This record gives sequence, structure tokens and C-alpha cells, in this order.
Amino acid sequence: MSYLLQVLFRSGLQTLNREFRIDNVGLFRPWGVVMLEKKVKGLTRLISKTSCRIALPTLCTLLLFVIAIFFVLLPQLEEGFIARKQEMIRELAETTWSLIENYHDRELSGELSRAEAQKRAILRLRTLRWGPEQKDYFWISDMEPRLVMQPYRRDLEGKDVSGFQDVKLKYLLNKSLKMVQQQGAGYVDYRWQWKDDPTRIVSKRAYVKGFEPWGWFIATGMYLDDVRAEIAEIRKKLTTISLGILLIVMLLDVYSIRQALAAERERLKIFLEREKLMKSLEESLEKLKKSRDDLHASLEETVTSLASTAEKRDPYTAGHQVRVDILASAIGRELGLEEQQLEGLHIAALLHDIGKITLPSDYLCKPSKLTREETAVIRCHPQAGYEILKGIHFPWPVAEIVYQHHEHLDGSGYPRGLTERDILLEAKIITVADVVEAMSSHRPYRASLGIESALDAIRAGRGTIYHAPSVDACLYLVNEKKIDIRSKDLSVSPEDQEYEASESWCRMA
Repeated sequence: MSYLLQVLFRSGLQTLNREFRIDNVGLFRPWGVVMLEKKVKGLTRLISKTSCRIALPTLCTLLLFVIAIFFVLLPQLEEGFIARKQEMIRELAETTWSLIENYHDRELSGELSRAEAQKRAILRLRTLRWGPEQKDYFWISDMEPRLVMQPYRRDLEGKDVSGFQDVKLKYLLNKSLKMVQQQGAGYVDYRWQWKDDPTRIVSKRAYVKGFEPWGWFIATGMYLDDVRAEIAEIRKKLTTISLGILLIVMLLDVYSIRQALAAERERLKIFLEREKLMKSLEESLEKLKKSRDDLHASLEETVTSLASTAEKRDPYTAGHQVRVDILASAIGRELGLEEQQLEGLHIAALLHDIGKITLPSDYLCKPSKLTREETAVIRCHPQAGYEILKGIHFPWPVAEIVYQHHEHLDGSGYPRGLTERDILLEAKIITVADVVEAMSSHRPYRASLGIESALDAIRAGRGTIYHAPSVDACLYLVNEKKIDIRSKDLSVSPEDQEYEASESWCRMA
């Protein structure tokens, strides 16, 4: 943390130096007053130029915004809107074409005669409507050309238009017929009555598609005045929104200029206070580092004191918790635990038998086999340790790890019979280290079982009783001589061995 603060502190100073073009000594040099006057003049000139420097890019941005909206975006929106409308009428015409094809299939299957199939198709299409007012329609013509079906002009149905005086109708049918003959389908522009109002003639665009088996072509169209009205509405809304955005941007621009001017004035104040801030930060960093070191040292001393208290109640296993800590920490590092988690594992391993201080010393030092009642009392030490530690606010779940260090993956452990998913990883690691240390050390009721027996025991319980990755890491550390279980770091010194007479983990299992 202190390193991070130092980096941030130095970075901040470098930024200030770049902004003000000053050295680290600043005002405290003899010629600092002269430098300060130059900086004041420079800042004054800078303030006078700030408005132009901020306003010019903003004005250019506004100009580009207007050009983009009204000369690029709007035309593209209009083209896209018309294209979507055209695609809509094409899909509608394709749908009705499929409907007619269905009747044609029924004709081919013999279910209907051609006349009956055509009659039903015409009746079906005559009633179809779409659009906001449900007044847009479909119409059919043959290749003569002769109008087969027109919902709003039934008077023209079935009549030859070659002799008609209605130029717009002749133009529509002839142009549609030409489109179908040349391309099979396409768009046709023409003028026709407004929906069901024959007195109002407007521009339309229709999509026509030929149906060759019956010599028909089917069409439906959109009113271009409708499209233009919708586009005009979109343009109006977009213009209103754009003007609102421009107004907001201009207000923000004014606000930014005022803030920038105020910021430039504050820079001079910051410059004058820099040296004072630097000294204050250095003192704070030093105090913070000392507090952190003192806190860590106090924590280590407290934990060591608690561990030694437990060993005084059980002198025959003096050093057991330390040896378990060394082995457990080595396993944790092999498993890739982070430093913070390793620290919690270290503390929990040193305190894992702290609960024994509440047990009768006669039970702890008994050189013969314990009775069932005595064993039940001894097995209370994880819970007793939890009760002792739960009120201490460690940065890690130390109390819960101590509570779980005799639990097994299959639920056969004690005191709560937890299974694998409920046991903390640190507790699983300490369980393996506890077994290996206990079995490989001397006890008053037996001699050391040897390291090989301890390793065989954790191999046998791998994955069922003991955490498999922890077992593998322990075996690797011992077999590859990464850690020497027989060294003085993990075993009792010869002069202490004659005093070991406590109840080991193996005795508890």
C-alpha cells in the first residue's frame, strides 16, 4: 500500500511540474519569487486564451453536428424509410401471390375447377385490407390488360381498357404489364385515387408480380404523399431534437469555459501549496508504514503467545503447531494460494489446537488409551478453539478454519460432520499437515510411526477423507525433498522428544 501511495504521490508531483514547468525546489530557492511572478504572468495570459481554445473546437463540433444531421443522416433516413416501405408492399404482394398459388394447387389436384379456384381467390383478395386505416388494398389484372379485381372500382372489372378515355388507368395497366413481361415483378409509379375517394388523385408506387399459370398479375401500392408526410414528421422531430441538443451543448460550452477559467485560477493556488502538501504526504506515508509494521508485529506476537499458551497445557507436543504451520504453508504455496490467503493459513495453523487450553491436562498427557468419555471430551477442542477465536476480528476466517480442522470430506470427521463442499480450503490443508506431523512424531503411548506410514495414511484417504490436491502437494514436497519432515524445522529436537505425551491427531481420528 505504501508503495502505491508513493507512486501516486510522485506521479502527482510530476504532473504538477509539467503543468507549471518548475523544479522540485520551487519557491524555496532564492530566486523563487522571480519564478513565481513569471508563472503568475503566464497563467494570466493562459486565462485570456482559454475561451478561444475551448470555444473554437466546440463551435467546430456544433457545425459538424449540423452538417451530419441535415446533410448526411436525414437523407439516409429518408432513403431507408422509403426502402422499408417498398419492402413492406413487396412482402404483402408476395403473400397474396402465395395465397393464389394455393388455390392453383387445389386446381391442379382436381379439388377445384379453374373457374372456381379463380373465383375463390378473387373473393379472398377483395376483402383483404392493410394500413393504419385498413383501407389499403390489393388488385388483380390479366395480360390483355384487363382489370380482374379492384375493390374500390368494381365498375372497371372485366372491361377492356384499350378504348378507355381514362389515361391514368391505361398507363397503369400498360406499364404494369410491361414490368411483368420483362422482369416478372417490380415497382411501378402512377397516379390513382386516394383509397376509396375517387375525387382525390394522388401519386402511388405499386409492386406488381405476375402469376403465369392464370395469366394474372397481382399488385398493391403505397401512397407517396403518406410517405412524404411521415418523412416530414420525422424531419420535424429530428430538427426539434437537434436544436435541443445544440442548445444544451452551447450551455455546456459556456459552463465549461467558466469552469476552465476558474480551474486556471486554482492552478496558481495549487502551485503555492505544493511544497506544503509534499511534506505532509511524506510524513503521512512514514506514519502509515510504521503503523502497518507495528500492527503486523503485534499480530504475530499475539498469535505466537496464544499458541505457546496451548502448548504449556500440553508440553509433550511442544512445537506441534509450529511444525503443522510450516508444512501447511508449504502445501498452500504449492497449491498457488495468494499471499493474503497464505497469511490466514499461517495464523490458523499456529492456533489450530488453541482449544486444548480448556481441556483437562490429565486427558492431554495420559500415556494410555483414552476411554470413550475422555475421547469425547478431547474431541471438543475444535469447538473450544472456535469459541475462543470467534470474537477476534482477523482479516481471515481463522476461527472457522480452527473449527473445521478435524472434518473429513466424506462427513466422518468431527465435531460437525461436515462434507467436502462445506469445508474451507485452509482447513483441508491443515488436516493433511496435522495428520502427517502427528504420525511422524513421537507420542507417550507409542513411538513415531514414521514418515512413510504417515504418507501411506494420507494416500489411503486421498479424495475420500483428505483433500486430494493437498495430499498430492504434500507427497510432492516430501518425496522431492522440497521440505524435510525429519528436519529440526518439522520435528521435535532430541531433548524435547522425551516430553511429548499429548493426544495426537491420529489418536483423535
